[in-house]
Amino acid sequence: MIRLRSSEKNSPIHSVSRWFLMGFLCFSLIFFIALLPLVSYCRGVFTELEINKSTQQMDFGINQLDNTVSTIINASQSIYDDHRFYSLHYTNADYSEISVAVRNQMRDYLGSMVRPSDLIIDCALQLSADDAVTPTITTFGGRMGYYPFYFQVDDLIFAEWNSILQNNPSGFLPLHHITTPYNHYDGLIYSIEWAKNKYFYACLDITAIRDVLIAEDDQASYRLTIKNSGGTCLYTDLTDDLSDYHSVTQKNGSGYLSITVHIPNSALTERMKPLYSFLCIYLALCVLVLIITILIGTHLSTRPLARIINTLENTKLPQSDGAPGKPPLNPKHSLGYGFNYIHDKIRSYENNLQQYQTTIDTQMKVLQARFIEKALHGSLSSDSDYEEFHAYFPDFPDNYRLILMGLSEKPTEHGNIYPNPMASIQYYLQSMIPHAYMQQLTTYTLLLIVAEHEEKEYSHTINHLIENINNEEPCYHAWGIIGNLHSSLKELPYAYLQMQDIRSKISTDTLSRLCAVSDFKIARKTGFQMSDTMLIYSAITGGNEDAALPRLQTYTDALNKRNRAVFEMFRSILLCIKQDYADLLLDIEIPFYQPQGDLFSALESCIINFCQRFQSENDDHSESFAEQVKAYIDIHFVDAQLCSATLEEQFQCSFSKIRKTFSKDIGVPISSYIEQKRMVLANELLLEGEYSVSEIALRCGFTNYNSFFKVYQRTYGHAPTLIKGKKNSTLEH
Repeated sequence: MIRLRSSEKNSPIHSVSRWFLMGFLCFSLIFFIALLPLVSYCRGVFTELEINKSTQQMDFGINQLDNTVSTIINASQSIYDDHRFYSLHYTNADYSEISVAVRNQMRDYLGSMVRPSDLIIDCALQLSADDAVTPTITTFGGRMGYYPFYFQVDDLIFAEWNSILQNNPSGFLPLHHITTPYNHYDGLIYSIEWAKNKYFYACLDITAIRDVLIAEDDQASYRLTIKNSGGTCLYTDLTDDLSDYHSVTQKNGSGYLSITVHIPNSALTERMKPLYSFLCIYLALCVLVLIITILIGTHLSTRPLARIINTLENTKLPQSDGAPGKPPLNPKHSLGYGFNYIHDKIRSYENNLQQYQTTIDTQMKVLQARFIEKALHGSLSSDSDYEEFHAYFPDFPDNYRLILMGLSEKPTEHGNIYPNPMASIQYYLQSMIPHAYMQQLTTYTLLLIVAEHEEKEYSHTINHLIENINNEEPCYHAWGIIGNLHSSLKELPYAYLQMQDIRSKISTDTLSRLCAVSDFKIARKTGFQMSDTMLIYSAITGGNEDAALPRLQTYTDALNKRNRAVFEMFRSILLCIKQDYADLLLDIEIPFYQPQGDLFSALESCIINFCQRFQSENDDHSESFAEQVKAYIDIHFVDAQLCSATLEEQFQCSFSKIRKTFSKDIGVPISSYIEQKRMVLANELLLEGEYSVSEIALRCGFTNYNSFFKVYQRTYGHAPTLIKGKKNSTLEH
């Protein structure tokens, strides 16, 4: 047997196979190493091809940009030279005397000069805050001024926007977010001072600019930077390190723009994927050949491994002490049983860990609910409180909205079918909007905090839920209020108080009537939801024209097509509001359906009258409210407990509202006013010299000497000890 094995080992067939495999392996490795320079060369070729392609696309895009700017400049000059519009050149011109025909000519002329351009979305000839011309709207001296009624630039008021135009009378402005009744987009604005303090400008959609400068296949990965001739960055979407990109820069024909396209290295890697795949397959083949060579060279067999496993399964431990006559240990002490025992233990530990995780998740939900409740009621005051809040809510959105949902009972002969329907609604919303934070306030009300980027998803889900409940549930009406957009956690108490204020203004009778409006067959025909009626009602009664009119704007096309159902729907809502506030709105006429009239304008005018009436009531109340706050501070400014929470509890509103109203009507920030009152008293007590500085700090409303010292030194420029007792010493002398 020994000689036979020796002869098998040294057989010519095995030797030739082994040497052949070893030679093949060496050749494969050498060939693989030789391919590495080829990879580097191919990468350089692909890089050059990408740069050439991007350069050609940039040439095309820059040419379109130049043509667009030339169109804007020519349009401005043509309008200025047209004798029909000379009356618009002068600052003191009475624009209201200009005929409607001339206004329409101006609007049509402006549209024909600029609209054909692919890059221009909106344009305007702005004469003043209330006088402007666009391709779709002309307004002169009306209450609905062009800015911000027609469009809004980054929520700027007209004075801020006009200041930007004066500082940049000609050329591109940095990127702004533009909102119009028809569009919402980010765009570059090209402005020209058409006449003195009169500007002509056009809005270019940045998405369209990207489309002409970057090829369609590269939109997702390429980045773009646009700068003006002074080096100011007008737009960039580059967020990563510049070293991760190849940059291609060109200037337009006039040199007023510098455009840079950043080509990511990952795009080059995509082009190299076929070559990389080939190298990986080739390397895997080499490794496989190496393994086969090792197995054949060492004559490795799987039978010894099988014997080892069989031995572990069947071998028993020896007797405990080796004494004769004693039985061996139980077979369960074999090594095979030990493996099974360890496996069972691991499974047991996994089950325990899963139970612990479930318990932790439950406790985390309870803690989150408590922290949400604290945040809603303004109990988070210090930075440590906010840090702890973010620890429990690591994914709390930067921009969020509050949604208040609720059910109102409909008395039926069968009674309420579901004793706790809000639990089912909450379970449904958690499955549809998993990232939303929910807080059940009462048996029939639920509060949701939803991120801005999920707006489309939650709007569709909530409207669908309300529609199904109102159509199919015999015992309940569903309603919902969508709040404003907020960007700070500290605004959460104010946002919650705002929602409560809106809900408190809607009585049970009014809610029933609004639900009836929502359930009416017109509502089903036109697609109205309960959230529409609640939002319109709360916006108008709050004097918020900017929130009420966009909801009406949604149905403009239907109104223009003489859709009586839409008109009657809005008229029903306005009648509900007028019935609730009959003393305030008795003299406002709600229009009837007139097929020959402008339905949208009639409803729009009525809503504006409603909002202005409520806004004037709120303004009158705010003046007396500020005086009440001032009188309360004059009495309690020496109280160390005087803070934002105290004022909120005293006046039953958010501190943000108190602060804004006080600053607007009194003319000084509320914190500065409290400090002034305390510092005047502190100075008097220091001059008298009857108390120590620490006692004076406590008597003036400070909790400790350090905070008093900082405020005093900031106010008077020296330490309080410098003047202590000077009044008495002066009298003695």
